[in-house]
Amino acid sequence: QKRCVGEIKNVMLDVLKSDYMKKKIHKVIEELFENNDLKQITLLIFICEIVALELTLSDITLLLGKQSITTSFTRNNSIREFLDFKRNIVSLKSPLVAYHIIQSYDFNDDIERILRKVLLVLNSHSSINKYENMLRMLISYSNLRLIFSQKDSQVNEQIIGIYELGKELSYHEKNPFFWLQYAIARMEIKDYKTADIYIQNATAYSEKKYNKELWQIEIQKARLLLEQTIQENNSIQAYKNFEQAHNILYNNETPDIHYPLRQVTLYNKYYVKFYDGFSSDEKRMFLWYCIEMQKKIQKYLTSFRNSERRSREKNKTIEGINKMLENIRKDIVKKDEFSK
Repeated sequence: QKRCVGEIKNVMLDVLKSDYMKKKIHKVIEELFENNDLKQITLLIFICEIVALELTLSDITLLLGKQSITTSFTRNNSIREFLDFKRNIVSLKSPLVAYHIIQSYDFNDDIERILRKVLLVLNSHSSINKYENMLRMLISYSNLRLIFSQKDSQVNEQIIGIYELGKELSYHEKNPFFWLQYAIARMEIKDYKTADIYIQNATAYSEKKYNKELWQIEIQKARLLLEQTIQENNSIQAYKNFEQAHNILYNNETPDIHYPLRQVTLYNKYYVKFYDGFSSDEKRMFLWYCIEMQKKIQKYLTSFRNSERRSREKNKTIEGINKMLENIRKDIVKKDEFSK
């Protein structure tokens, strides 16, 4: 079923990219965005639709500081090409349209301005559950990657700018989720020293109370250890850092095994870069850790029927990681045989 949904999504995106639909969308966008108010409102609706946030007309007036949304907006023919208005709730007729437009056009500067305005308002209203959830969703790194067009070379700077604003908001000051997301953003631009500070912030604030993000923080800590060691070519700490990262990933008690296993893909880079410089004991333990992780993966995979494994994209990724670990193991055996 999930595979079918993915295939339908790809078909729909292909339809949107057709010459006919391109011209139609471009015409509607041109008409709508001549008016700056309409542009802001429409882009805010697109943003919320992409990250699955329910938005009402009342929310729009609050978040954008508008006096009111006039009937001329809800009755605008171009607007109604995209939007439905039922019981004060605004929804897109086709959510894929929002993603397609955001990724196909260069609205990043407008989106950044809207997010800056909206985050300030949400911070002032964070005692309301709905707006607290919006704050969380709009500061999620994976969501920001969807909201901003990836065609713009400045996109990373704009995302960092959003986090710099977020850092000053009272709601985020001691919020472990915020610091975790900002650490991820810093790792994406290979600013590992700053990412380390923010991971420490997330850990410290998470430990002060029970927090469901703790397992995610630990996984990102392991990712940081592996990536930073590779990036800095830190052969002196390479084995120690690998051992620490492996133990975090192997022992992580996450409800979603795919999340820690994504970081295991770094084992191959680590192997290529550092293995030959390990001591005999370190080489033996490195091999053992790879086998240990492979056994965990195989145990997970055998818990599903073959048909289920083949139909699930995530499990295909895990099977690829299992194969990668097997190749590392075989390569180490060959090296051992050659050295005898």
